[in-house]
Amino acid sequence: MESILKEKSKLNWLVFLLPAMRRIKQYMGTYLFLILVHLSFLNIIQAGEVGKIPEEAPCIIRSSQGDTTPVEVGAWRKYEGKTYYFCCQKCKEQFDDNPTAYLPPIIPRPAPDFVVENLKGKDITLKNYKGKVVLIDFWATWCIPCVEMMPELQKLNKKHKKSKKFVVLGISIDQGKDIRKKIKNFIKEKNISYPILHDAKKDSAFKSFNLKVVPTMFLINTEKQIVAQWTGKTNHQEVEKHVSNLLNKK
Repeated sequence: MESILKEKSKLNWLVFLLPAMRRIKQYMGTYLFLILVHLSFLNIIQAGEVGKIPEEAPCIIRSSQGDTTPVEVGAWRKYEGKTYYFCCQKCKEQFDDNPTAYLPPIIPRPAPDFVVENLKGKDITLKNYKGKVVLIDFWATWCIPCVEMMPELQKLNKKHKKSKKFVVLGISIDQGKDIRKKIKNFIKEKNISYPILHDAKKDSAFKSFNLKVVPTMFLINTEKQIVAQWTGKTNHQEVEKHVSNLLNKK
C-alpha cells in the first residue's frame, strides 16, 4: 500500500510538471529542455528515496557551528543511509566536498595529541593533567559568546578545584603581534583564574581537534577519551552535570 501511495505521489508531480514543461519548451532549445526534464525526474526520484521532506529542519552545516535552529529546507542529501537537510544549495555543496567534517561527533573517542603553550611560552600537553578530568574550551578574545561563557567556566573550575581531579583549560586561538601580552591583559581584566593556554604551534590544536568555530568545548576523562562535546553558546547546567557524573564515577 505504501509503495502504491509513493508511486501516486510521483504521478501527481508529473501531472503538474508536464504542462509546465510544454510551455517552457516553446521558449527553450531542445537540448536545454531535455536537461530540465532530466533534473526534474532526478528530483522526483530523490524525493521518493528520501521520503517525506520536512518544511523545516536544522541545517547540518549550521549545526556544526552551534546553530541548531530549524530553518526552511532548501536542499537535502542521503549519506550512508541517513538524510541530511540544508538551508540552501550552497550548504549542500559544502557538505558534498567533505561529508565527514560535518557529521555528528563520535562519542566517546580518543582525544588527539596536541601541544600548546602557556603564557610564558612553555609547551603544555594533556600529559600535564594526567589523572584529571579536563574541560577544554577553545576561545578567542574577539569571540563574544566565548567571553560570555567565561564567568560560568570560572565558577565551574572554582567549584571542583579542591578535589584536584578536575581542571578547565582555556585554549586561545588568537593570533597577531604581542598576542601573549594581549591575552594576559584580557584575562586580568576578566579576572580569570583557570589556566589559559595559547594555540601557537604550526600543527595547531584547533586543527588536531578538527574544529571550525569557537567556542567549542571538549570534556575529556582520565583515560584521555572525549566523552562530551559542545559547540556555540552552551547550557552550563548540562556541562556541570557531565562533569559531576565523571567525578562521582567509581
